[in-house]
Amino acid sequence: MIRLAREDETKLIANMWDICFDDPPHFIKWNFSRNYSPKNTLVFEEDGVLCANMQLMPYTLSLCGQAVPVSYISGVATLPEYRMRGCYKSLQAEAFSLMARRGIPIAILVPFSFEFYEKQGFSAYCDKTVYTLRGRRFKRSGAYTAALSDETASRLDGIYRRCTAALNGFVIRSGQDWRLILEDVILNSGGGCVIADGGYALYRLDKSTDTAEVFEMMCENPRAAESLLGEIGAENFKITAPSSAFESGFAEAESKRFAMMRIVDVRTVLEILARDFEGNIRIRVTDENIERNNAVFQISRGLVVCVTGHADISVDVRRLAALASGYEEDKSFRGLFKKRENFVNLLL
Repeated sequence: MIRLAREDETKLIANMWDICFDDPPHFIKWNFSRNYSPKNTLVFEEDGVLCANMQLMPYTLSLCGQAVPVSYISGVATLPEYRMRGCYKSLQAEAFSLMARRGIPIAILVPFSFEFYEKQGFSAYCDKTVYTLRGRRFKRSGAYTAALSDETASRLDGIYRRCTAALNGFVIRSGQDWRLILEDVILNSGGGCVIADGGYALYRLDKSTDTAEVFEMMCENPRAAESLLGEIGAENFKITAPSSAFESGFAEAESKRFAMMRIVDVRTVLEILARDFEGNIRIRVTDENIERNNAVFQISRGLVVCVTGHADISVDVRRLAALASGYEEDKSFRGLFKKRENFVNLLL
């Protein structure tokens, strides 16, 4: 049986997390006291035993300029003795149904295997770019270390909003999102937060190697970046930031696939895209997992309707996610889909 978790099952689900994931006890305790919610957790129960669970964390993404509710699938765990019995597929099917009932058209996740989730209709939608600096120490010049507070969260949010204004696919962070991010960085990871005029960095310093792992850096100008790195005070840096964050040559950059997207409600997603589409096209969508998505959608003058008959072009739901998110571009769709710079980070 699959159902929503109950309040009195939190310890059981936390224990399942401990068995299945390599996280320290202090993080698990924090996560299940500050971040976990039974109303967003599905459990697979068999003969009175909770043998698997899936968490659907609520976020809001900025997609093509629109605020879109999504479920971030995380904490998917199955007890070892119940694996290879189809628990995940059953949980996924119920998750998609629950999302539809809640009016949530998109699921996202950070996969353990891209190939596994591609078979479930997910597509990569965002890369993660990490910049590496070695043997370079910056001067301190105006940045400061900020405490864990609502004032800090508000300051970070203002910078974040300005730096993501031209990006796509990012989380529109709430005050609670910021509070949890700061707690995770400062309390769980033993890291810090530095703020400069026009930028911030969330980081952890490894003194043994004099290397700072910067979990996220946002900068409105090059001077802010150098000020932040000077305040951190390391000689080596690994920095996660948007792919357009720094000028060419500032640091060695490496981008890899990071997050995936799954369209649960095709019509709603097409309606988001149709708002800026002045053309006319009929698209046939195929989806092996969600029957209601199998249809021909006519997009014309900002409207989307299901029709019968021919289609101008066909696409499966996985490819549609790559196109709708702006991760890929295909001119065969008459300009409906546009390539965009996507960024998502610090999902909890």
